[in-house]
Amino acid sequence: MFSLLLIHTKILNNIILSLKKSNSCSTQISRNKSYKCNYSIEVEEAVNRQIESEKQAALFYLDVATKFLHPSVSYIGAGGYFMKMYREELGHMKKLINYQLIRGGTPNINVISIDSNVTLLNAFTQALELEKNVTEQLGSLVCLAEKYYDHQCAEFVTSKFLSEQILAVNEIAHKIVHLNRVDRVEHCNFLILHDIGTKVSRQYSVFPPLALSLPAPLA
Repeated sequence: MFSLLLIHTKILNNIILSLKKSNSCSTQISRNKSYKCNYSIEVEEAVNRQIESEKQAALFYLDVATKFLHPSVSYIGAGGYFMKMYREELGHMKKLINYQLIRGGTPNINVISIDSNVTLLNAFTQALELEKNVTEQLGSLVCLAEKYYDHQCAEFVTSKFLSEQILAVNEIAHKIVHLNRVDRVEHCNFLILHDIGTKVSRQYSVFPPLALSLPAPLA
């Protein structure tokens, strides 16, 4: 009789433990779900793809900027322009990461290496392709968000990124046309670089204006 009671007690304890584990798991799952509100896994993955796209563009622009700003190249205007583009793409990436966290998603950031031996024309050509790819991905993200009735996500992407992307594509396309016209005429390249440099805001300037202090005249 005692042994039978012991067996039943063990069975009851196992059932209670099982229920506790089940409740604990369901509570954890419930808590995890509570982080999200109408945020599908497909949209979350699409946002991560956009983060990766923005990161690729940012790192490419930074790599190009440092090459053009090197004293052996001294394309200061173009270097400043690509540094500006780098900061803009980095800002986009940060906004998307913050958005992913706000919506309860998990940002996926991978480390990549870039191979870029670029000429001036090649740099702008690659930049144009990057901006077009980023724009297409943004459009796909908007369509996916609308498919899942995630109007907030669609509005966020449209208002914060798409208009700026269209302007960036147009601006870079104009520069490529100018570079193709002059081909390899260094004097014309210099004029284009000067034009690019003057249009880049001072807040993106890498080097401060040169302040040449002349020695005091001899008495």
